[in-house]
Amino acid sequence: MTTGGSGSDNTVAKPPAPSSDGEPKPAQAGTPTGASWLSRQIIQPGRRISLSLAWLSTFGATVSIVFGRLWPQMLDLTHAGFFVRFMSWLAMLARTFEFHAALAAGAGVILATLGKGGMRRRAAIAVGLFASAWGLAPEAWTAIPPDWRSGGGPGGTAAASRPTTPSLSPSPRDQIVLVTANVLVGDRPRLAKRLLAMVDEEKPDVLLLQEWDEHWARRAEPELRKRFSHVQGLIGPGAFGQAVCTNIEPSGPIKLYPPFGPRGAWMTPQMRLILPLAGPESRPPLNVLIQNIHLLSPSWQNNFDQFVHQREEVRDLGIWLEGRPGDEARHLPEGDGALVLAGDFNMHPTSAYAQILRDAGLRDAHREAGFGRGTTWPRVSRLRYAPGIRLDQVWVRGGLRVVECRTLADIGSDHRPVLVRLRRAD
Repeated sequence: MTTGGSGSDNTVAKPPAPSSDGEPKPAQAGTPTGASWLSRQIIQPGRRISLSLAWLSTFGATVSIVFGRLWPQMLDLTHAGFFVRFMSWLAMLARTFEFHAALAAGAGVILATLGKGGMRRRAAIAVGLFASAWGLAPEAWTAIPPDWRSGGGPGGTAAASRPTTPSLSPSPRDQIVLVTANVLVGDRPRLAKRLLAMVDEEKPDVLLLQEWDEHWARRAEPELRKRFSHVQGLIGPGAFGQAVCTNIEPSGPIKLYPPFGPRGAWMTPQMRLILPLAGPESRPPLNVLIQNIHLLSPSWQNNFDQFVHQREEVRDLGIWLEGRPGDEARHLPEGDGALVLAGDFNMHPTSAYAQILRDAGLRDAHREAGFGRGTTWPRVSRLRYAPGIRLDQVWVRGGLRVVECRTLADIGSDHRPVLVRLRRAD
């Protein structure tokens, strides 16, 4: 219907006329329907946004992973300027969070499959798959059950030698059950009770504690002395005290790693002890040097000084592992002794600095006998629900076989404890 008066053509749309059988005729071409409006206004813009987010996540993850791998990690930063220290710190973070970048790239692949863009969509999927594969590859080995990795398959020799439930009695002298735990500095009576409950359940032969302070010495040490024949704690600066507990008679006193390296890097105490491990009647006991480790955290504060000191600590540790004249490591030659480093390393086991430990002949216990990612940090607030990092580690060298390695349940700290069961390789 058209109304006159101004010369404008105001047309009112008519409903479709019914067909001869009484049904309405279909809408003419170009007439908008509910489905087409939904597609134009919501679905297609949503697919374009999805592709943009896919490119953001896949490209960002790829840049992070490639940067973390290509930036030279072993630079001497002692006299470096702010820019080099900052870039090295970013590269360390990128290497530490490779797994998380891979997850972001995987999410980008999913978004790209929902997106619209033809060639751009396929490119985003390809980039995301590349970044995911690269970032997840270091974690892939421990996703295989230890029994399969050992070649025995399920129920094979590896499975038969590893108990499935915690031991209810002290271990025989031909093996050492060791637990390392960062107990979080501060007055925490509930945490102390949970730590003691864990000790009662797992019954370790050796307990290594980090962040031991005067509150822990007052609340936990008397109870630990009821459970271990040898207990020694040392209150260090800030959160860097340590304690060592054992039920095996040490070969000599529990002592400190030299607190200062050749460049003065060590500022925190690192306790050690030597335990004899029995073997076949025809073989002498195996001397096992167990070193409690707590490295500095790689903080950015004060022009990244603590990050630089942590790198120096690891370098000094590598020098000690190689053995210098006068070092105690030299009286434990290959075949006559073994070495265990356990504690809070404050670095990811796939980092470039962890390669220093591998170059010195140490083996990652979790990679040898653990299952899954084995993450230990962070375990506080809502961060405990996020994919974590394996900062607490055990490394072994010499005539030892890792029979079991597992991350224990939370005890209330921001770190989860780690248990390893070690036996003689012969």
